[in-house]
Amino acid sequence: MKKLFLFAVATLLAFGASAQKNSRDIAKYGPGKMPFNERGEVVFSKVVSADGKTKDQLYSTARLYIAELFNSAQDVLQLEDKEGGVLIAKGNNPCPEDPKCRVWYTLRIQCRDGRYKVDIYQLSVRFEGNRTAPPSNHPAEELTDAESLKADGSTKPYGKGFCRRSVIDIATSLQRSIETGMARNAPASSEEENW
Repeated sequence: MKKLFLFAVATLLAFGASAQKNSRDIAKYGPGKMPFNERGEVVFSKVVSADGKTKDQLYSTARLYIAELFNSAQDVLQLEDKEGGVLIAKGNNPCPEDPKCRVWYTLRIQCRDGRYKVDIYQLSVRFEGNRTAPPSNHPAEELTDAESLKADGSTKPYGKGFCRRSVIDIATSLQRSIETGMARNAPASSEEENW
């Protein structure tokens, strides 16, 4: 009787933990979490306030941060428009769940007085392949709710569900990293520069 009771408790705890993980998965990756624009493209976009900073200060900070993020701004920058306050870079990061898989993206930072905008777009997940699976490329636009999610709203464990999790994780991590880096690398005030 005691063993039956312990088995029942263990089963309920395991089910509860699974349900909790499932609800976290749905909250982060579930229906509506892939940001499609009106043209059907996936674009992760965020406007960040930078009170007291000029467009030129933010541009310089963004360029410095891109150089740090990618180890060399020259290798990744596709456009540098200081007058317009726009930087465009192309990069890639390894997928969190599989190092043989990478998320490729285009990053645009637009600077204006007192704010900047970060857009991450043209995302795709590229798998280099192995003995059992050929190389593949999945543009983020393929990672719709219908293609990537199970009936309960959680992501499928493999295939496009895996790709959706990777795209969302990389893009949101990159947005946080840029915001932190822009704050950390902000140009010093003129008083701090007089050393």
